[in-house]
Amino acid sequence: GCQNSMDTVVEVYNTPTLNLTTPDPSVCIYDFADFNAAASVSNPPGQSSTITNYTWDLNNDGAPDTSGASVTAINYFFPGLGTYPVIVTVTSSEGCVRTDTVNVTYVDIPHGNPVAPEVCSNVAASFSFNNTGLPITTYHWDFGNTAATNDTAVTSSPSYQYPGPGLYPVIVIVGTADGCLDTMITGINVDPLPSGAITNVAVCEDHDETFNFSQTSSDTIVSYAWVFPGGTPGTSALQAPIVNFGTSGTTNTFLVITNQY
Repeated sequence: GCQNSMDTVVEVYNTPTLNLTTPDPSVCIYDFADFNAAASVSNPPGQSSTITNYTWDLNNDGAPDTSGASVTAINYFFPGLGTYPVIVTVTSSEGCVRTDTVNVTYVDIPHGNPVAPEVCSNVAASFSFNNTGLPITTYHWDFGNTAATNDTAVTSSPSYQYPGPGLYPVIVIVGTADGCLDTMITGINVDPLPSGAITNVAVCEDHDETFNFSQTSSDTIVSYAWVFPGGTPGTSALQAPIVNFGTSGTTNTFLVITNQY
């Protein structure tokens, strides 16, 4: 029945606090995801426990991918679309641990192509975007006129009048609601206009007169559309029509020429 009593002092250390965050929980594919771990120990009087290690599990397999006493921030590239959990475990100098998890979701970039139909140089070009992916929320067009500073637009289907014929590079940057961007390039052909002059001589009334068109452009004329007010015939599709005017006076004749474009 003999008894004895003993006592000792037990040190109880606080578990670290940990807050794992990511600046952007939705990351565009092909970008790096960023993570920040903020850990600390609240020590009571007489204790001086500190954080000694950060261990990061980036592929959720239970094995550390990187660790260290100062590894409080990291960026990592995930290989595809989807949601990925990132786990951080911090350890104090007394062996106390705390774990926190944050999810990051990889979202897709826009997909599609700009549409720039071929136009004649006296017609404004109309553009559109053939979207084959996520909804597009922002557009920024550059119409490729290097001689101008206002050849841009931010609407989905803009139009632009080019100063002359040629091949122009058209660039559009499209963005989704998540802020993912993609830059796409196409070209637009702005075709030249036919040009020339009408030649004819004054004639007497009721006499035949031949009208000629002298082409000055290097394209190919494929059709002629003459209009002769008060003449016979009143219209013609010939290159050099013969017209008879039954009364004297002055009349304006018209010619619409169309080239291979």
